[in-house]
Amino acid sequence: MSEQLAQVIGDGSRLALIAICNLTSIGNKPYATHLQFAYKLAKDNPEFQFILFTPYRVTIADFRNRAAEAALEVGAEYVMFIDDDAILLRFPSAFKKLRDWDKHIVSPVYYVRGYPFHPMFFKHADDPSMISVGKGLEFYDDFRESGKIAKNGLLEVQALGCHCTLIKTEVFSALEKPFFLTAMHNTEDVYFCMKCRDYIENIEIFIDTNHSVGHLLDPLWIDDSNVETIRRLHKELGMTEVADWTRAYRSKDEELVK
Repeated sequence: MSEQLAQVIGDGSRLALIAICNLTSIGNKPYATHLQFAYKLAKDNPEFQFILFTPYRVTIADFRNRAAEAALEVGAEYVMFIDDDAILLRFPSAFKKLRDWDKHIVSPVYYVRGYPFHPMFFKHADDPSMISVGKGLEFYDDFRESGKIAKNGLLEVQALGCHCTLIKTEVFSALEKPFFLTAMHNTEDVYFCMKCRDYIENIEIFIDTNHSVGHLLDPLWIDDSNVETIRRLHKELGMTEVADWTRAYRSKDEELVK
């Protein structure tokens, strides 16, 4: 048994592994929603016992590989990856609702935390020349307008980022190690998805467009380089008085604990 299988939630007979990375500093906003998520895990899924996997400060690829290996070791049916900067405010029942889709790999909608805030999932490149030079994927920026979303809200994608992702453990049984690998031109989760497409026939990689998970932005600072931009932002948001932005942040905090 891995020493990093730290805690268990629930009393069911079926096993699932919840892997939460610890790459950045602890933030009260995402972790408050993680607690809400943990409460819903046991309440919504009484047939499951959830093993929490939280290794300390390893690389993201190493973290995901260790989690997959631990899930195989204990015979868990699912691995659910949750990044430490994921805000689950509007999707506390993520495990149950994603599991109900019965897909190999499935995630809600979430976005890269940097301008222009691409969705963290990919389609085949529209430009054929990009495929010929080995860059066959591009961000699925037009997914809402693509006409490819099914009536039930599911969208098949070529690859996705594992910010908040449910994976059937049987997928890892069909792959050679390493499952995740960060390289010069790809992130570890895109590598994993493309490896699944190479090794597993009819692999199912889907986005549930009915739900979205937040991605915490880096804290701002203010200096001569950005003060005018931040002033304009506050004016546009109607937050020109101290009481305005204090009230705005407080309402967000209250929303988190409802």
